[in-house]
Amino acid sequence: RGRDNMLYVCDTFQGHPAVDESVDGGHQVHKGFSDVSLAEVKAYLSDCAHLQIVVGDITETAAGLGDRPVGCVHIDVDVYPATRFCLEFFCPRLVNGGVAVVDDYGFLTCRGAKLAVDEYVSSHPEFRLFHLITGQAVLVRWTSH
Repeated sequence: RGRDNMLYVCDTFQGHPAVDESVDGGHQVHKGFSDVSLAEVKAYLSDCAHLQIVVGDITETAAGLGDRPVGCVHIDVDVYPATRFCLEFFCPRLVNGGVAVVDDYGFLTCRGAKLAVDEYVSSHPEFRLFHLITGQAVLVRWTSH
């Protein structure tokens, strides 16, 4: 209430800038996942009052997002390097009770996303992992204090 919560949409609009072929299987650098236009996204989200679209590789553009607290983040980057980066960048900013949704956690074609989530959760006991039957992982930050 009384807050102007920002909606940040971050995308390369050009496909994956980096993959780890040992876990990311058929995903290729700058191949596929590039058929969404910036204009279409802007039009689709035109009714969002507090919207910022960030174009580029999240590993390079995230610093411009600042370090303010985050209530919810949706990570849909498919591959290990970007998923790992997003978890390390956004999860420490999650408020207590905050949620990170990671797409593709349960899909064999995105083994890197699952590996990154499992590694992150295993070393961060303040997160609870819920694997949805729809394939996503939901991480909830829960600390008692």
